[in-house]
Amino acid sequence: MTKEKRRLVRLIHWNVAQAGERVAKLEASGYQVDFGPLDPASMKSLRSDPPDLAVIDLSRSPSQGRDLGIWLRKTKATRSVPIVFVDGDAKAVTGTRKHLPDATYTSWSRIISALKRATDNRPQ
Repeated sequence: MTKEKRRLVRLIHWNVAQAGERVAKLEASGYQVDFGPLDPASMKSLRSDPPDLAVIDLSRSPSQGRDLGIWLRKTKATRSVPIVFVDGDAKAVTGTRKHLPDATYTSWSRIISALKRATDNRPQ
């Protein structure tokens, strides 16, 4: 990614300390990362200036992560943004897959290859 524009990843994570490590990993791989609280202003920003990719961690608050993924798919401005769900217990992931089969599912150890896969297979 050295010669092309750095892709903007919006990271959704409910553990601030752990999110800092995740942000560092993504940035070290050449991505620009937007991370912060999900409040009305950030939700408006997602619609007005969508990221290139959305990464949603399911290890904590998996139902909120699933609901946000559904919101991203239903919102016109973010409908084509690739969604990558990371980690989460098997039951949460299975339930989320039923609602969002076009998303990419992975672990943090495989996040970089998953982001490339999601970019290459953007939802229509």
